[in-house]
Amino acid sequence: MAREYGDDPRQPAIAPIVVGVDGSAGADAAVAWAADLAAQRERELRIVHGLSFGGMREVFGRHEMWMPAIQDAVRTHGAILVRRAEQRVRETRPEVGVATEISLDSPAKLLLRHSATAYLVAMGGRFPGDPYVLFPGYEIETGERVSLAERLAGWQEKYPQVPVRRQVAPAEPKADLLRWSNSAQLLVVGSRGRGGVRGLLLGSTSNFLVQHAHCPVMVVHPAK
Repeated sequence: MAREYGDDPRQPAIAPIVVGVDGSAGADAAVAWAADLAAQRERELRIVHGLSFGGMREVFGRHEMWMPAIQDAVRTHGAILVRRAEQRVRETRPEVGVATEISLDSPAKLLLRHSATAYLVAMGGRFPGDPYVLFPGYEIETGERVSLAERLAGWQEKYPQVPVRRQVAPAEPKADLLRWSNSAQLLVVGSRGRGGVRGLLLGSTSNFLVQHAHCPVMVVHPAK
């Protein structure tokens, strides 16, 4: 069962990733990308579809008597799109919690509403190419600070005598850690990051730092 988050924008550390679907190839690619990100960030994925019922009256005008049958067909089609997207995610990313929503709103209005409480909103594009992300930087940084504080809370309670300075950097991790290596006595990194390939001894960031850092580097492997 999917977890219920409510609409509290002050909870960025558990905010879901929202993706809109419309049956297009671009939307299918957006679902796959959003599912991968949800797995990496350990967040729920919410798949949504807007039916745009409000605009139908403008299209049909005096033929409004046809609307119930058309609305039923549109609703059925939307349910099929959402169900297919959900099934693909559960097959490819079974570790991701999935919630779905079919709304009477237009896709734009639906996604705009979700953007108030989502970690990120994804949608398909018309043209091929790599995905790009646009975001209010201060909001993402605030969310990451909350997430970092939550992850460190238990360790700070266990070792209260150790001073801790928390910092969230927008730069590429390897570049920022390399800069810190100029003044650090030791850098400690994981053996593989979120994009790591199973079986590799080192991930791209740890491998880079081992070769280029200006101080000793400790690479920690996950416990077996």
